[in-house]
Parts: sequence; C-alpha cells; structure tokens
Amino acid sequence: MLRQNLRRNLRRNLVPDVQVLLISSAGCGSSKVCFSQPADCDPAGGSQCRFMSARLLSPGGPAVRYEVTGAADGYVAFGFSDDQKMGNDDIYICGLDSKGSVGVTHAFSTGPTFPEVQPLGNVVDVQASVQNGVLSCSFTSSNPISTQRSSNLSSLYYLLFAYGASSSGKIQMHKDTFTSSQRVDISAPAVVQSDGKVNIIRAHGALMLIAWMTTGPLGMMVARFLKSMGRGVKPCGKDLWFVVHVSVMTVTVAATIIAFILAFSFVNGWAEGAHPVLGVLVMILALIQPILALMRCGPQHPCGGHIYGRADDGQHPQRLAGESDGGVRRLAGSVLRPDGAQSQVEVERRRAEPSCCIKYGWSCWAAAAALHPGQPLLFGRSAGWNRTNVIHLER
Repeated sequence: MLRQNLRRNLRRNLVPDVQVLLISSAGCGSSKVCFSQPADCDPAGGSQCRFMSARLLSPGGPAVRYEVTGAADGYVAFGFSDDQKMGNDDIYICGLDSKGSVGVTHAFSTGPTFPEVQPLGNVVDVQASVQNGVLSCSFTSSNPISTQRSSNLSSLYYLLFAYGASSSGKIQMHKDTFTSSQRVDISAPAVVQSDGKVNIIRAHGALMLIAWMTTGPLGMMVARFLKSMGRGVKPCGKDLWFVVHVSVMTVTVAATIIAFILAFSFVNGWAEGAHPVLGVLVMILALIQPILALMRCGPQHPCGGHIYGRADDGQHPQRLAGESDGGVRRLAGSVLRPDGAQSQVEVERRRAEPSCCIKYGWSCWAAAAALHPGQPLLFGRSAGWNRTNVIHLER
C-alpha cells in the first residue's frame, strides 16, 4: 500500500514525457508578428529568450497561430490590451497545471489582480512542452480578441508579456512583465519592440537603493560621528566633514527626485496601494532637509541648528561631550523644564582658554563642587539672563 501511494504521488508531480516543442524566430517580420525580450532574440538559440508570435493562417480569416515560450517557474503569458496597463485584457497562459502537465488557459484581466479564467473557446491543435524550465506552447485560435473597447481582429492592440510562478496550477504574481511600445495589428507581420519601461522601473529601484541605503546613511553618519575627520583640512573654506556631508546628501536628494519622476512616468498617473503614498512622503521629507539647511542660522547664532537638528531626527542632541584635552574634562546632563520643553545646551571647547562658554543665556544651577571630573553639571533657563550673558566655567 505504501509503495502504491508513493508511485501515485510521483505520477502526480512528474511532468509528462512529451516531445519538445521547437519555436524559433524564423519568419518574424515577413510572415508573422514577433515580440520578445531581449529584443530580436531567437528562442531556438537560448533559454533566456522570452518570445511570442502570431501568424494569420489565411488572409482575412479568423484563425491565428500563436506561439509563446520562455523560462519560468510556472507560466508564461501574453495578452492584448487597449493600453499598457493591466485591466480589460485578453490573455492566453501557457503554464503547468496541478498535475504537472503543460497546457493553455484562456483568461481575462479585470485589473491588477489575478485574471479570471475563461472558456478556451475556439482553440485547436494545442502543442505544449517543458524542458529545463523552459515552457513552450503553440495553438490555433479563432476567438476574436476581446477587450473592454473592442472585439475586432482588425483592431490595434498593445502586446503584453508576463511570466512567473504557479502553485497547484494557479498562477501567482508575475515576476516580470514587458509591453509593446505601440499598438500592433497581428494581421500585419512585424517585429515589435518593447517600450523599455522595465528599465525605467529598475532604474527607479536602483536610485532609491543608492539614495536611502548608501548615500543617505553615509551623510548622516558623517554629520553625527565624523566631525573630527580631517582637522585643519578646509576645502572651499569649509570643514572636510561638512563638504562630504553636503555632497552625499545632495546626491541623495537628486537621486530621490529622479527616482520619483521615473516612478510616475512609469505608471503615468497615480497607482493604488501604500507605495505611492510612502513615495510622496519620502519626496516631501527629502525636499524639507535642503530647504532647512539653506535657512539654517550660523553656528554662532542663538538658534544654532535647533530646527534643522529636530528635522534630522535629533542630529544635534545634547552636545555635551567628554573631553580629556580641553578646559572642561566632563560636562554631562540636562534638565527638562516642567512644561516638557527640552533644554538644549551647546558646549564649545575653546583652545585659546581653559574654559567652556555657554552662550544662550543659561544660568548655572550647580555648585562649584559640580565642576570636578565625574560629577554632572545641570543647566536651566533663567528669566533674568539674555543671550549676551556668558558664563565662564574655569577649570
């Protein structure tokens, strides 16, 4: 009994042993319409060619011989559309069924969801095979092409091509797609070119990865942790860390803007889902940063970098650092006022004198003993002080 069950399961999962279907680009442009990726590839010459063709069997007749082939985990499919988007498309799918056999399915796409399976209709002489992960199907269809706008063989349509995985005979989300650059009349032999939008969306993804996984984090790290980098080196009269920070953040914003434009040009409008919403938010935040940087006060101004620092996720939090070679060896701590506003203290080490200048009108709440190393120094706002007051905390 166990042996019989094993044999039954093996039969269910094995692809039937059929003769390999040979599909080639012979006759493209002269006797049939061809559409492929890469452009002008020959499926007979390699497994990386995804290809479909359509050939009218008799002038003015309804019968069309279709061929489709390509490497895929579950299916390859082509369709006819009134535009270059999913929705209201007439589709033929060459894929594996639940028993592992290769077959042809007729479907209709209603949008960016799984297409609805339709009766196969007037489809005859179906041939199909799979070898080394390459699915191939050839069949003759007399079904009129049916979309939302028309069902006339002489109409012009965009060609769609998609491929992906399947599970138990049900197709999954396509791995990749490509569409024709213009409408096609399948009764007029031609070699159809792709619109290249696949490269557009890939460029969008690459630019976003560069911006937010490379240059953006690099700029933040330089500004936060590497300000001592290249002391004394001042290209264009600026500190080296500042020049590096501005350069990489400029690249970040520029890459984000370009990627944002590419995404909307690819969709040619507003897409559904959370992705475009997040993209707009990222674009807004990316533009806010350089605007705040241009409006930022000078380093000696009382406002310092307060707003810019807040917008940059606390880029300048409590600048109270431990020093071993300056006037004050250790200053730490801050006090939150009862109203909840955070007291921000800027402590700058002066090489010319062994003291620490606190410039923004802060009164000292600590006794002289608090100035000894290892003990915290607390600061709080005093109403009687103004920004011109300077307290020198001698060593």
